Amino acid sequence: MLFCNSIRIKNLPRDDNSVMLTIFVRTIILYFALIAVMRLMGKRQLGEMQPYELAITLVVSDLACMPMSDPSIPFIYGILPMLALLITHVALTFVGQKSQRFRKLVNGKPIIVISEGNIDVKALGQTGLSVNDLMASLRAQGYFSLDQVEFAILETNGKISVLPAYSSGEVTCGDMNLPEKPVELPYTIIVEGRFMAENLSLLDFAPSKDEIENKLKEIGLEQKDVFILTITQSKIAIVQSYDGQMSSINF
Repeated sequence: MLFCNSIRIKNLPRDDNSVMLTIFVRTIILYFALIAVMRLMGKRQLGEMQPYELAITLVVSDLACMPMSDPSIPFIYGILPMLALLITHVALTFVGQKSQRFRKLVNGKPIIVISEGNIDVKALGQTGLSVNDLMASLRAQGYFSLDQVEFAILETNGKISVLPAYSSGEVTCGDMNLPEKPVELPYTIIVEGRFMAENLSLLDFAPSKDEIENKLKEIGLEQKDVFILTITQSKIAIVQSYDGQMSSINF
């Protein structure tokens, strides 16, 4: 989460309730405007942002702070720069999607820092990472020894992707020649006792609310007792009640 660097209120009388109310209202409006701008910019987390996205995010948050804290600054002076940066972000994203050369210029390119189990000292120096930084990133992904890593790549968003060595790779169902089973997405139907009717339309067989409630009664539950209920396309529901009871229901 981003915070304003400082709050500056100029010559504000302590008993001036109207000014205080103005600041209060402006802060709320600008807060929602900032949320709207960030939503329009996308849903990436801070650690997944490209450099230009992070720069715009930091500047937008600071621009919103100024009219929040200083009533002498016109309200529009906070909104217009935010809209300008939003347009800039959309333009950069569009051009980056169309031009690989521009995308590489703005975002940079991935750098291989470990190749065939060996740290590339020259590449590591180019990235500005120390060996300690690299090892910390590897440990965060569960690799505590260099012999567990075959390749490691520093992505343009600053994260490190790891291709484990063969001896450290995970065993898959394919490796064990197990029969294939379809992978299904469970759709959330009840959350904290609330019925999510819009998600039912995503199911091919679309059970009614009454059918679901009847199935819950069979296991001694009511809708208000359900913490979460999910259903897959194969008509299997997983239910957890508030008391921690986990159940499976077939439709």
